[in-house]
Amino acid sequence: MSRHPERSNSPASCAAEGPRHRSTHHNRPHLPNHEPPRSTLYPYPLPLTRYLYPLYLQTMDPVLEQLKNGIRRFRSETFPTFADAANEPQRPHTLFITCADSRIDPNALTATGPGEVFVTRNIGSMVPAYGEMLGGVSAVIEFAVAGLGVRHVVICGHTDCGAMKALLDPSSTAKMPSVRNWLTNATTALAVARTLHEHHIPTPGQPHSNRPLNDILTEQNVLLQIQHLRTHPSVATALTLGNLTISGWIYDVTTGNVRIAENNALTFTPVT
Repeated sequence: MSRHPERSNSPASCAAEGPRHRSTHHNRPHLPNHEPPRSTLYPYPLPLTRYLYPLYLQTMDPVLEQLKNGIRRFRSETFPTFADAANEPQRPHTLFITCADSRIDPNALTATGPGEVFVTRNIGSMVPAYGEMLGGVSAVIEFAVAGLGVRHVVICGHTDCGAMKALLDPSSTAKMPSVRNWLTNATTALAVARTLHEHHIPTPGQPHSNRPLNDILTEQNVLLQIQHLRTHPSVATALTLGNLTISGWIYDVTTGNVRIAENNALTFTPVT
């Protein structure tokens, strides 16, 4: 009789041998040679990012480190001055709607601190008319006006705005369908600006004198968004009760100057 009898493949034999003879390799995904070590509790390679994330994402660490250093400076130098705001509920007096452009800092621009200004930002400082694009902007407006009871709303456009440039050059958003769709909120402003420009029509307080179309569009966009803002029920109610006012701003990113249209005016007057 042989000392090593032929192994049986019967279910009983397999059960007797125990799980050590079973293999789960057929359940594992195909991986390159020289696989990284596997955990005894997790059968797949631990550093999955080595295979799933492209190289350019793995080289962003220096940016994150820069942000972390900023957090450290904030914690030690700036946050102590925020202590009072952190201990009380927010009571902002203003809702500030502006562009996502990274050169705009609403708190720095208005010399306000934590808890004073409720901010929402998007491409082009736009406010969809109520019911057309219910979403983040509409929710912020409703919460700020009906929930927080802000007393003033600012819609702040700015010079050198990428959204205004994109409106004038639709081909620039050919590969950005979401941006192109969002910019439809300024279609009427574009039509008005082109009419004013082509027919050399002066606007209140601004004689034409060959003003650049982009400058006219920036102003008309802010005025249009104010009209859209008034269609929101929470805003209309607060205006009717006399609890809310609205202004439109144009911030010049090259000089720091601000021009404001207030009290339903169509003229943007410099702040002096």
